[in-house]
Amino acid sequence: MKAKIFAGVLIAISSICFSGCQKDEGMLLVQDDPDSRPSPGITEVAVHMTNNSHPGTRLQQVNVDIVVVRVQMSTGEWVDLPTKAGIYDLLALQNGVSTAIVNPSGATAGEIIDMRLVIGSRNSVVVGDGSVFPLHVIGGREHRVKMPGTSIVARDGHSVRILIDFNAQRSLMRSDDLTTYKMEPRIKVMEYSSQPAQ
Repeated sequence: MKAKIFAGVLIAISSICFSGCQKDEGMLLVQDDPDSRPSPGITEVAVHMTNNSHPGTRLQQVNVDIVVVRVQMSTGEWVDLPTKAGIYDLLALQNGVSTAIVNPSGATAGEIIDMRLVIGSRNSVVVGDGSVFPLHVIGGREHRVKMPGTSIVARDGHSVRILIDFNAQRSLMRSDDLTTYKMEPRIKVMEYSSQPAQ
């Protein structure tokens, strides 16, 4: 008889425990997915390009073949940013107009101490009468972007927007007969901002 009573007590306790456990689980409305949390040590970097110059009315287009944007971190590591590669008309980027050449993308947080622009071979100039001339870029494919001060700080969990000025007027060189065009790229970071990522 005592054994039956003891067994009944155990069943009742088990039932209460099971009911309580179910109730607690039901109160968990949204489970935190660890994969959805921002990864530690990651920042977002976006790069926009403008042309803060007026190289003259004779030219209709100054087309530059942008291949990739590279940044060097303070660790010494070089990172190729996911660049919107293509041909950009610098004369369409005057008077405060800019375009994104790197959309916001994840990168390792830290200090950006150097930046390079890799330029391809499909560069050209279009003059007033519509004639197209090849544009020869001096100094190879990779060109330094002049930094503001010593570095750009890309903080963990922040979004960094960098605006570079590809100065067409300072970069272009023309022959006396205006049939040969060369470019020695003059590029600098015009401004940058950093704010907490959304």
